[in-house]
Amino acid sequence: MITKTENPRVFKVNEKDLDILSMSTFESELDLALNATSDSVSLDFTEVEEISSAILGILLAKKMKLKKKGIEINLMNVSNYLQRILKILHLSEYFLPAKVY
Repeated sequence: MITKTENPRVFKVNEKDLDILSMSTFESELDLALNATSDSVSLDFTEVEEISSAILGILLAKKMKLKKKGIEINLMNVSNYLQRILKILHLSEYFLPAKVY
């Protein structure tokens, strides 16, 4: 579900729907990815089309916990649909890199 890329700080999420059924696997694989770095982690969401509130909760909890240790979690290649969801929930500033204009 979450695989390494050539960049040691980027992990690709290879799942179309991140729902409650994938929650356990997602969390355990995210923990492995987070343990592989001491700086920051970007999750490549190119394949992700749907995300549940449970997955967002996991991401938010991990982000808040790791921020105290100086480790950042960001999402990249997020679809416009998911960007709108994050914006509506006021989570875009937490997970999406700042846009350069």
